[in-house]
Amino acid sequence: MISTYKYHGTTWIDLESPTEDELLHVISEYKVPENLIDELVQETLLSKVDNYKDMLYLILHFPRIHNEKRMPDLEIDFILGKDFLITVHYEFSNALYDFARNLEVDVMLEKENKSLHAGYLFYSIIIEAYRQAGHKLDDVYQLMEDIKNKIFSGQEDKMVNDISHLSRKILDFKQAMRFHDGIFLSLAKSSVKLYGDDYLNLIESMRGEHHKLVGVLDGHREMLLDLRDTNDSLLSAKTNKTMRVLTIMSFTTFPLMLIVAILEMVTDISLITKPSQYVYIVSTIVIIGILIIMRFKKKRWLL
Repeated sequence: MISTYKYHGTTWIDLESPTEDELLHVISEYKVPENLIDELVQETLLSKVDNYKDMLYLILHFPRIHNEKRMPDLEIDFILGKDFLITVHYEFSNALYDFARNLEVDVMLEKENKSLHAGYLFYSIIIEAYRQAGHKLDDVYQLMEDIKNKIFSGQEDKMVNDISHLSRKILDFKQAMRFHDGIFLSLAKSSVKLYGDDYLNLIESMRGEHHKLVGVLDGHREMLLDLRDTNDSLLSAKTNKTMRVLTIMSFTTFPLMLIVAILEMVTDISLITKPSQYVYIVSTIVIIGILIIMRFKKKRWLL
């Protein structure tokens, strides 16, 4: 599907899950090097920047807002010209959808900006993507707060899986963002010829937003590690307490069972005919059990 937007003399062409014919049509119309078609039709694990005559080609990966796919990130290919921007992606992108909606109502960019070029559109898309990524990190923080409350309310055994799933989310987020700073540094060297020295300020702004997200991400990761350590400690203490209770129960009942077994061997049960005899035997066993428990308590083996 091809969507075309025009703004202040600059054209943005968004291709979502394009066919080969659609790719060839756009490449031919905007004189994009044909060797890029192989890279545009397949997923790429690494981000990169390539410099061509009068245009730049970038591959960037972004965290998924709703991750139900095999890959942890969403790839978007950018082709930047002087007065056009082409984006290619094979899955729905919240950032591109919201940016297109904002662009249509003319609120993303200032109306009085008469020197707009494709680099500004690229900058605005990146800022929108980072804004949504920031919201996702806010959701991750709320999940960590919920986990923290449940840990300290005695549900630490149920939090093991939740912590593991949240750890995966953070790892996926970090994987998607790990190359962005290097890409912006490479873009700074390549974009001056196309957009002038003033564009370096926008690149620094994008780098600043990236560093801000990475800082928040690192903080979330450290907090999650602390929660995991705390949960493991509480879970270990809970397990030790249970094992101690079970051990005490075993050591309490074993002597009583031994006494009963000995009595059974040396006494003819048929000779015990009076209820008082049963009461005497049971009382003796109970008293011995109480003495054992008192001994454990004196040794401070009981909790």
